[in-house]
Formats: sequence, structure tokens, C-alpha cells
Amino acid sequence: MFKAAFATIAVGLGLIAAPSWAKTAAEIHAGSGSASDKAAIATASELIARKQPAQGLEALAPVLARFDAQVAEAKARGMVFCGPTMMEAVLYAAMPGTQKKDGVVLGPEVCDAYFVQSYALVELGRKPEALAALQKLTALAPMHAHYFVELGFTYRINGQDDKAMEAYRAALGHAELAEDEAAKKRMRAAANRGIGYMLIEARDLEGAEKAYRESLKDDPESEIARNELQFIAEQRQH
Repeated sequence: MFKAAFATIAVGLGLIAAPSWAKTAAEIHAGSGSASDKAAIATASELIARKQPAQGLEALAPVLARFDAQVAEAKARGMVFCGPTMMEAVLYAAMPGTQKKDGVVLGPEVCDAYFVQSYALVELGRKPEALAALQKLTALAPMHAHYFVELGFTYRINGQDDKAMEAYRAALGHAELAEDEAAKKRMRAAANRGIGYMLIEARDLEGAEKAYRESLKDDPESEIARNELQFIAEQRQH
């Protein structure tokens, strides 16, 4: 899933207008980053795709430093989010008001930067740091299914199976907020495959089979799901 995301990273900037009820809760800043920030994120993505994750992190470092400062400053005043999509930005803008707090929603480039950072860290084998980056990202974008799929994977490679399952289930719950029907299907399929994998690890073959069959409803061409179903069938013969 990490690699597939690079084709669709949202680095475009522009003002997202919040509805009147959201403006009282949180400011929405779609243009949190400059043109140079966008270019740095794109460069880092390209370097990582070319198997140069260390260089990608180096290119991203100044951007991350600025975004870290923005997030820290916003946290000092109240709640802070980043909005990878317009729908999520508006939803996050309403959240501080429900708790009578101030808040700010930073733009999609902030989400992109932390996602690219996490991918580079996974590629470098720096698994605990990758997990920390994704924990930060999912706190900033707590309804974005794709980030929770990646969080589940990263918990798994860090040996935290229970939290991996929680993350995959959260991803499944947030899938309906994806930007279009195709994205919803991709997120449901990915989340169900993650759940299926964890259930195999837990020796719950019946539950795993159900999860993989659910994933095939949204991604009927998935070789991963079909191979895992074959593995389950073989295990039942032993």
C-alpha cells in the first residue's frame, strides 16, 4: 500500500472554504506549505521510489522541521489536524467546537510530508521511527483510512499484533470517507486483507477466510487474497 500511494499524493495547494458552522470551531488552512515545500515533498517521493530513501529523508528534512513547528504551535492553542481531502478537512474543523476548544486544520501537504517520511523510514528498516511517524499522522488525520492501513502494517512489523488489528479495523470503519467509490473499495479491500492476515496469525482461520472473501468483493483480482485463501484451505487439511 505504501508504494501505491505515491501516484496519488495530494500536493496541490488552495484555499478550502469552511462552512459557517465550521469556522467557529477551527480555521482551515489548505495552503500551509509553500511551492518549495510541495517541490521538496515531490522530490522526496521520487527519490524513495527510486530506492533512495535516505536521500528522500534529507530532501524532506527542512519541510518536516517547519511542519513540526506549525503543529507544535497549533497544539499550544488547541486541537490540530491536517486535511488530506476537503471532506475530512471540514469534518476535522467541526471537532474542536464539540469540545469548546480552538483548533486549526493544516493543509494536505502536511499529511503528505509525514506520510512520505514514514514510507522512507520503513524502507530504511527504521521500524520504530516509522511507527512514530504514522502515529503522529493518524492523530492529525484521524479519519483517513489509508493512513490507518499503513499504521496497521507498521504495528505488525513492529510486533504489536493487537494494535495492528485495531488499526486495520479503524481503517475499515473510515473507508466510507474516501474521496470516491473506487477509493472506498481500495480501502475496504486493503483493510480486510490486513484483518485477514492478523486472524491467520491468531489461528482464526474461519474469521480470516471471511475477511479475505470480503476483500475480494471490492478487489476481485487480488492475488494476495486468493493466495491467502488457498493457504487457509491447505491449513485445514493438516
